[in-house]
Amino acid sequence: FQLFQMPEEKVLTSGQAERIGQAKGVFTINVNGEDIIINYVMSNDALSSDGVINPQTEDDTVVNVKVKTENEEIDLGNKTVLSMKAICEKTIDSLTIPKVVDRNLDFPTQIGRVKFKWNTSNVSIISRTGECAYITEDANVKITCQVSMKTEYDSYQYTKEYDVTVTRLSADTRYDLVMEDIIETSGLGGIY
Repeated sequence: FQLFQMPEEKVLTSGQAERIGQAKGVFTINVNGEDIIINYVMSNDALSSDGVINPQTEDDTVVNVKVKTENEEIDLGNKTVLSMKAICEKTIDSLTIPKVVDRNLDFPTQIGRVKFKWNTSNVSIISRTGECAYITEDANVKITCQVSMKTEYDSYQYTKEYDVTVTRLSADTRYDLVMEDIIETSGLGGIY
């Protein structure tokens, strides 16, 4: 790799990474004509020196991380490593899907590196984007959320289902929601 100063394109530093994806990777960085060798040392093989999580890592594994050069050793402390499974499950568990729904839902498509794919048992009542139809009778709908995470080395998918009741709206509530939509799209602010 090289780090340039722009627009002159002057090389500020350069180096190389060896043993990528392994627990004892080595980084060689050239600064002012001098090679500095940096070793990232992990207390176990849960995490490689370049930050790649071992797919067999148990959730909440603690890794002590140290950086070693020829002249010094710096202890970066204990770091908790989460598997992709734990990251996906914790991300989806952080969402709040109400059991009773009377307006549109917020269905995120991505949070961090976790991607979401939504589906419902009745897309005419709740769409795949979370839009709720105005209905005349209460209806039960199953929402299915599939989360996934992918890296160069591994991938994981997890599915969670939610049972919700979509309630019919009173005429007054429907009027208020329609007016909110009109005001929001027209730019009129709070005037109506």
